[in-house]
Amino acid sequence: MTRFHLALTLVPGIGPIAASRILAAFPDAASAFGAGAEALRRAGLSERQAAAVAAFRDFATADRILERTARLGHEAVAIDSPAYPAALRTIDGPPPVLFIRGRLGEKTELAATVVGTRQPTAYGENVATRLGAALARAGICTVSGGARGIDGCVHRGALGASGVTVAVLGAGLDIVYPPEHVGLFAQIVETGGALVSELPPGTQPDRGTFPARNRLMVGLGRACVVVEAGERSGALISARMAGEQGKTVLAIPGQIDRAQSRGTNRLIREGAKPLLEILDVVEEILGEHLRRGMAEDEAAAAAQRRPDPPGDAGAVWRALTGGPADTDSLVEATALPASRVNAALIELEVDGRVARRPGNTFVALEDRD
Repeated sequence: MTRFHLALTLVPGIGPIAASRILAAFPDAASAFGAGAEALRRAGLSERQAAAVAAFRDFATADRILERTARLGHEAVAIDSPAYPAALRTIDGPPPVLFIRGRLGEKTELAATVVGTRQPTAYGENVATRLGAALARAGICTVSGGARGIDGCVHRGALGASGVTVAVLGAGLDIVYPPEHVGLFAQIVETGGALVSELPPGTQPDRGTFPARNRLMVGLGRACVVVEAGERSGALISARMAGEQGKTVLAIPGQIDRAQSRGTNRLIREGAKPLLEILDVVEEILGEHLRRGMAEDEAAAAAQRRPDPPGDAGAVWRALTGGPADTDSLVEATALPASRVNAALIELEVDGRVARRPGNTFVALEDRD
């Protein structure tokens, strides 16, 4: 239940990393609160963290947050929900709960993150607007932070080309920051995009909320583009996070005597791809998308020529030929313990016979009559 995922975020000393350890160790979030301190320590929590979770009883606050979210017309989505973006499940410290205003759905399946300074040059504004429009025309969702400067230009460029854009905010979704973006945020939602935050309603922005939200911005995109950034720009934090997540980082080259170009030029010197044409990022994302599709097609063709695997892997394989299934369904279908089902799934993935899909479901890569 979303209530217990949200409660994890209210426990003193429990951040996204600790919450991830808890959710990996227990069948569900509710189980963690009744597990006891010793079991929580075995899950990887410190003694203080384990004691805090074991002693937590303020579920009424979680209920009030959910009630307020519903009154605002927003949605609270737990990490185990099919509505939770699959791309965020793989980052370090995914939020147990996301707050969403608008319609996120599968929009971020093909997405690019675009970031930059809050004080751009006229050149930077122009490039960011054109980039947002080009991505939109290619059917790629733009992800940015809804801030002044480059972020706002990217969102407006996408909207001007009738595209979908997502703003990841460093405040509660009922707090419009910056205030002058009230119309922009409304337009993002009205045209099929979304506002996203890991912070509950009423949370004001501060210096600490923006670096934390950057990991979500970067996590949603297949690549990260930095348009303009000074030497101390928060956009450089996003670029670093993108590199740590294995994402392609592209940077717009700029004049060497402009403060707004020092960060992007340094990124290029350190290995980021220079974005020399607006369509470079489109080709980067669509090319990756096509390569993934081709790899899956090749694996499926190879699997069609092979006999069923033996043992547990064979039982799991035969269960999956009836259609996609999650681990719990496979345990029920095969009557095997969860540990053996998981081992069989790993074997089948390595062998190219199954693929993992969003929602932690698995699908067979061979069509059977």
